[in-house]
Amino acid sequence: MRQKHTGVALISVLVVVALLAVLATATAARVRSEMRLAANLLAGAQARSAAEAGVQLGLYRFAQGSAETRWQANGAVHELRLGEALVRVALEDEAGKLDLNLAPQQALANLLGAETAERIVERRKEVPFESVDQVQTIPGMRAELFRQTRGALTVHSRQPGVVADAASRQVLLAIPGTDAREVDGYIEQRARNREAGLEPPPAPSSERRYLVRNGSATIGIHAHARLSGGAAAQLTATIDARRPGGTTPFRILDWRTEGEDLFVNQSEGRF
Repeated sequence: MRQKHTGVALISVLVVVALLAVLATATAARVRSEMRLAANLLAGAQARSAAEAGVQLGLYRFAQGSAETRWQANGAVHELRLGEALVRVALEDEAGKLDLNLAPQQALANLLGAETAERIVERRKEVPFESVDQVQTIPGMRAELFRQTRGALTVHSRQPGVVADAASRQVLLAIPGTDAREVDGYIEQRARNREAGLEPPPAPSSERRYLVRNGSATIGIHAHARLSGGAAAQLTATIDARRPGGTTPFRILDWRTEGEDLFVNQSEGRF
């Protein structure tokens, strides 16, 4: 009888040990999962902080220094190392985009289609666009079309034309009177001139009313940060740098936790 009780006790002990082993395994797995989650959150926070630093540095380098050292708002990508993060920053003049409130209808039509452009013009006669995102309310503006063309549109240039030296290939092709071969040749020459520190080449042939000479004081700053472990963050800030007075030297018009993948192409590949 004593042996029977001993056997039952042993089995009970083995069951308890097995249950404890299962609980320990589950606890260890949960701890590892929580540690991975914490590490991912930390890496994401580090990447976002690095991207924010990239935006701040881009604004500083745009506003300070000599003409030789100042970063130009021409789409060129600048690369820097901030701690463990590799950060790329690009500045672009909003005058290199088509202003939804002032751009000629034909230029908008070449970019978005004739019907959509006509609806945009009719809408802005009644009430001006306050943000590019509002164009999504226009009938015919499909989500994919908006995604593809958002970077070519603005509400901040306040000019009917675009500055060719600050315009992307997409914007230049929307200007009536230009063609792909001419635009591509212009972009290549523009890149060579920038690298050599020369003035930009003559703009592609087009009707002059689609081009303006003076840039705006509103710039878009794109920052893309990557950590060695793979965490990444992108930011886009639109800044009014006209220094209107008061206590702040600039004004943030828009701040989005998204942007262009600046690690796809090198400095002149975007434009």
